[in-house]
Amino acid sequence: MNDPIILVCIPVRSMHDPITGATIIRCTRCDEECWLAPSSLPALSSVTVICSPCAFADQQVLMRDFGGFLPGQLEELIRELKGTTDITLQ
Repeated sequence: MNDPIILVCIPVRSMHDPITGATIIRCTRCDEECWLAPSSLPALSSVTVICSPCAFADQQVLMRDFGGFLPGQLEELIRELKGTTDITLQ
């Protein structure tokens, strides 16, 4: 059986300037409001969302391998960092 995919999100109280188009979702463990990036929205039905404090407090989560980015997340992050909407990764 495959382990569930855990999507770790930043609490709203910790980030006052989220990625453009981010929406608010609640942590499934503590009900904290968290930012959900637009690129993560398509995967929402197949992941468990938890906030970063819950992730760092859970040894089982910390012991997992980092699974990488969901489709579109890396491009979205780079676009935000560069302040442009027309970036293409090589």
